[in-house]
Amino acid sequence: MSKKEFTDASLMELDNLSDIELIELMNKGILGINGIEVVKSLLDRRLKRSLHDLTETTKKNTRAQDKYNKILIGLTIVLVILTVIMVMPILT
Repeated sequence: MSKKEFTDASLMELDNLSDIELIELMNKGILGINGIEVVKSLLDRRLKRSLHDLTETTKKNTRAQDKYNKILIGLTIVLVILTVIMVMPILT
């Protein structure tokens, strides 16, 4: 692969490399300006995908946490009511 040629096959090869390998490839200077831009856009796309996945996971966890918080509040209310029922005969 020359400095400026990027075929679909070479792009597929770049897509199979890890982030560290891509950064090392950029630092070696064998890609040329166009190649560096391709690698940067590939790394940006990977970063956006990771951020999107993390955001979705955080949203799901927040919804689950809200659900469990409501359950805990309900159980606490039931516990208070049962405690009052148990204490009422003692006070009267």
